[in-house]
Order: sequence, then structure tokens, then C-alpha cells
Amino acid sequence: MKVKVLEAEQQTLDYEDYEVGDEFITPMITLTETHSVLFAGLTGDYNMGHTCEHFCNELSGDIGGGTRMIHGLLVMSVGVGLFQRMGVSMYLKQGAYLGIDRWRFIAPIKIGDSVGARVKVLEKKVFEKKPEWGVIRFGMTITNHKGKVVQAGEHVVAIARRDQQA
Repeated sequence: MKVKVLEAEQQTLDYEDYEVGDEFITPMITLTETHSVLFAGLTGDYNMGHTCEHFCNELSGDIGGGTRMIHGLLVMSVGVGLFQRMGVSMYLKQGAYLGIDRWRFIAPIKIGDSVGARVKVLEKKVFEKKPEWGVIRFGMTITNHKGKVVQAGEHVVAIARRDQQA
């Protein structure tokens, strides 16, 4: 197992470059009101917990408690984006996103919080009917700037195999 801290864009990895147990740590990004407003506009999700400061001020505890929350799906997407922009995802190579499994929203993320991802290779396998393709299951944990886990789950991707290309 290797832990790789990703601080700058790196060369894209192929299926063969991943080993089960490899871990990647992305840089963090601060999520702003602009991120939240743009996401609400794109998705039509204008839930008051994301759009109304006064509503959130009246909530108690972690949910609300003073400021609007960032959309959970936005945070998940940012986690994938952080991983992708580091060149360790299949998007810059021939590949396909197959799905998301066991995803959980564990704690709220508020405007002004920073998040980063830790990604681990959980499983690799070759398609039996199409040996030119491999499937990788990645576990992803997203933490905030305080080190608290806010989301976690798995992403499954198909990546063309280097040793099977013509």
C-alpha cells in the first residue's frame, strides 16, 4: 500500500498503475456562497437550508446553527473533482463512470468550510467478456478543515487497460 499526497497535477494513471490498498490524499478547497448559489441555480435545489440565512440562524445544533449549508451533492461532486484534477482518475483516459455505492452524508458542510478527499483503491478486476477493460472500486472519504468526516462512499469506474490496447 502506498499513500500519495496530491499537491499538484500529475500524470494520469492507467489501470495497471493502481494497486489495491493505494491511497490518495487531495488538496482542500474552500466552499463559498458562490459555489452554493451556482449549484442551486443549476439543479433547482433552493431548499431553505441552502438559500435562507435567517432560516438557518433559527436552527439549532450542527444542522444550520448560524449559516447556510452547502448542498451535499455539491460536496460529493467536489470530492470527485479534486480526485480527477490530480490526474488519477479515468476522465483523461478512455474510461467510464459506472456508479456510486454506499454514499453517506455524515455531517453538514457550511459556507466557508474547506473540504478534501482521501481515496483508497478497494478492488480491481478485469471484465471477463471485455478483457481490454478493467473496473476499479474506489473508497472516498471527504473531510472538512477540522478533520471531521462529512461524507463517505464508493465510486466505481471502468478504465481501459494499457496492456490490452492495440
